[in-house]
Parts: sequence; C-alpha cells; structure tokens
Amino acid sequence: MVRRSDAVRTLGLLAGGVGADRHALHDRAGVDGDLAGGLNRFERKTERFIHYENDPSDPQSLSFNAIQSLFVDQEGTLWIGTNGGGLDRLDPDTGIIERFAAEFGGNQVRSLLIDRTGLLWAGTGRNGVATLDPASGDLRRFLHEPGNHHSISSNRIETIFEDSEARIWIGTDAGLNLYDGAGGTLGEADVLLVGTPAGVETRN
Repeated sequence: MVRRSDAVRTLGLLAGGVGADRHALHDRAGVDGDLAGGLNRFERKTERFIHYENDPSDPQSLSFNAIQSLFVDQEGTLWIGTNGGGLDRLDPDTGIIERFAAEFGGNQVRSLLIDRTGLLWAGTGRNGVATLDPASGDLRRFLHEPGNHHSISSNRIETIFEDSEARIWIGTDAGLNLYDGAGGTLGEADVLLVGTPAGVETRN
C-alpha cells in the first residue's frame, strides 16, 4: 500500500472540503476556522455569522478552538478536525456538536475526507489514519508498522485525497501512500504499490 516519496503536504482541493491552508479554512457551507479562534459559520439565509467555541462546561460545544480541517458531507453535516480536541461533528440545523476524540486515539485531526461510499477518513498528527462509518459507527485505524510494507509510511498525516477511480491517496511526512481497497476496508482484494529504485512494484 506504500509508495515512498518525499514528505507530502497536500494533494489538492478536496471536493466539498478544504485545501491545504490550515490557518484560514473555508468550505461550501460558508464556514471559516483558524488555529486559535474557533469556528465561524455564515448563514446565507439570514446573512449573519454564528460563532462556535469551546465551553468547558458544555460537552456539546466545540472540543477545541484550534481548527485544522473541515469537511461537509452530502447531508450538510460539518466535520471538524481540531488541533487539540480530536474530531467534532456539527449538525447545522440544531447547532449541536458531537465529539469523537477518544475514538480516534489522538487529539490532532489534520486532514478529513468523506469518500464516495460515505466513509470518513481522518488523518491525525501522530496516530495514523482512522476511518469511521457514520451510519454504523464502525471504526478502523491504519498505523505505521516498522518493517511492514503494507502499513502506511508514517503516523503523521498531512493530507488525504480520493481520485476519479475511488483510490485513496494519503500524504505523510515520510511519503505518499496509495490505498486501493474496495470500500475503504482491508481485504484480499487490496493491491499494494511499492516504489523502489527499479520502479513501481505491485504486490497482492
């Protein structure tokens, strides 16, 4: 699953999501977040901003004010990756925020993607990649394992991208990874692409 290269910071604009600039993020729903000030959501109908921030006494508030990534799913739900509180999910109709910090094994969520099957991919700062099925709640994690070429090249994830063939590309600080598993799960159909000095090898 690994194609080695230099550190990869971005793989372009994620459809419906955000690009690589984590200091000022913007999505199609009119939401802006930054590295310290919480989240501002612009309501086009009322032409006003709604501000979200962490309230230590409110478990349904933003988990952390430093925002690193945003993604809007097909239902309009906003997924928020923070730099200290893990993953949040904001229901734009109710304004209620659900937190997922414990499930992702870390509090830094640097990159978000929802693939065409509806599976959520979250790249973390030190804990690899986690996938979440929002419908079932099923969670899987992909971690770097030294000596295992079928694992991701590093646990520090910079960006995640789905291409036109539904393949998932994962940029890390130690290179580029290609995941070619059907439906975002590991199985016998997975194909491993490995970059070597002699070229690219495929391993089943």
